[in-house]
Amino acid sequence: VDIKARSLSLTNNSRLNAGTSGQGNAGNIFLRIDDSASFSNSYIFSSVAAGAMGDGGNVDIKAGSLFLTDGAQIVAQLESSEDEVVGGRGNGGRVKIDVRDTFSVGGFPSGIFTIVNTGAEGKGGDIEIKARSLDLNNEGYISSDTYGQGDAGSISITTDERVFLGGSSQVSSTVS
Repeated sequence: VDIKARSLSLTNNSRLNAGTSGQGNAGNIFLRIDDSASFSNSYIFSSVAAGAMGDGGNVDIKAGSLFLTDGAQIVAQLESSEDEVVGGRGNGGRVKIDVRDTFSVGGFPSGIFTIVNTGAEGKGGDIEIKARSLDLNNEGYISSDTYGQGDAGSISITTDERVFLGGSSQVSSTVS
């Protein structure tokens, strides 16, 4: 998925998906937005499905500003096992955000998540954020977790001015 535009708005349960459900790597999602990108109650998914073997695709967003609100999520995951089917096998996709101005995340459960789910096997994707400022508010999350076999991805945040966390927001990398 490759989108180039002056602005981009996803609302009302809109989705951009790249995944693999067989053997082979998932595709990538590239968004190049000159001005503002806004996601409200919408999703960007990169996944390795249960029973699949391959690496998850990368999510790469470059924008003037980026807003994730009202439950908007960017997720790169190895999916959980289902019934007799093993979880996804491979490495999770990387999420890279490069924002010239403000990156704002808020409104539970908005955020960026890289996950190795239960029954899955592989390394979780890394999260890399570069922005002038980062605002996490009202339960906004940046999280890399593993519940299966493998390491959680790393989280790197670089800002020119500030990082603000408020309203029960969190940045975490955990192994369960």
